[in-house]
Amino acid sequence: MVTVEDGCTTFCTESVLYGESLNSKRYVCCDKLKIIILPDTVTKIDTTSYNTHYLKNISNKVFLDIRTFTVKNKKIQIGELVKLINTLDLDTDDVLKQFPGRIENNNFLYTCDNVLIKYTGMAEKIIIPSGITAISDYAFANNTYVKEIVLPDTVQSIGNGAFSECYNLTKINLPTTITSIASDAFNGTEYKSTGK
Repeated sequence: MVTVEDGCTTFCTESVLYGESLNSKRYVCCDKLKIIILPDTVTKIDTTSYNTHYLKNISNKVFLDIRTFTVKNKKIQIGELVKLINTLDLDTDDVLKQFPGRIENNNFLYTCDNVLIKYTGMAEKIIIPSGITAISDYAFANNTYVKEIVLPDTVQSIGNGAFSECYNLTKINLPTTITSIASDAFNGTEYKSTGK
C-alpha cells in the first residue's frame, strides 16, 4: 500500500514506477502494490516522467494490479486523473466514481458542465454527443480502435494529449467553434496540431 502523507501536494508516478536501469526507457513497478491513497492536500498529479509509448512495452502492464485508488481531494483536475488512469492502467470507473457530477452515457464519461473526460468504448467511428463543450486531457489517449472522430459544433477546446497514441485515427473534423487545441493533443497520430 502507498499512502501519500498529509501535506504533500503532488503525487508523482515515480513513487510507483521507476526505470529498469539508469537512462532506461523500460519501466518496472512493485508487483505487490494493491492500494494507493491520496490525501486532501494532493492537488497535482505528475506523470511527466513517463512516456506512455514506452510504458506499453512492459509486459502489457500485467504487473499492475492496483485494486484500490482513493482520491480524497475532489477538486483535483479530472484531466490529470485521466492521464494517471492511462499511465497506471487503473480502472476508470473505480477512480472517477469518487467524483460527484460525473455522467456516463453510451461509453462517454463527462462532467455536468459538458466536458468529455473519457471514452471507454471500442468503436471505430465515434460521434461525440452534441452539447459537449470540451475534450479533456487524455480523454481518448491510447485508444487503438478509433479510426474516425466526429466532433459537434459545440466543442470549443481540446486538451493535452486528448487523442495521443490513437495510432489508427485517420479522420477527424475540427469545427470552427474550436478556439483552443493543446499542442500535444494529437501526439502519436498523423495529425500535428500547432495549437490555437
